Amino acid sequence: ILEAFLAQYSVPYLPLDNYIINPHAVALVPREVAARLEVMPLEILGKSLTVAVANPLKPMALEEVHSITGMHIHPCIATSRDIAKCMEAPTAS
Repeated sequence: ILEAFLAQYSVPYLPLDNYIINPHAVALVPREVAARLEVMPLEILGKSLTVAVANPLKPMALEEVHSITGMHIHPCIATSRDIAKCMEAPTAS
């Protein structure tokens, strides 16, 4: 299912198990908001923020992250489970 979804929507999949998350990116989005939207800020590059999202078909989630950060949002897909595990990690506090 994931492969078909990725092919149809051209959003890259990013397994988060070994990804080093930038704590400055995490700090840009309040934890409660990230949990509610099922997103995980990952990296900052200039005025762009890479965000893992469990459901990229919820454009309002990405719009809310943009509104909070003022940054251009680059989404990638991750599983809800991976996002939740990242939020439990010390860098997500």
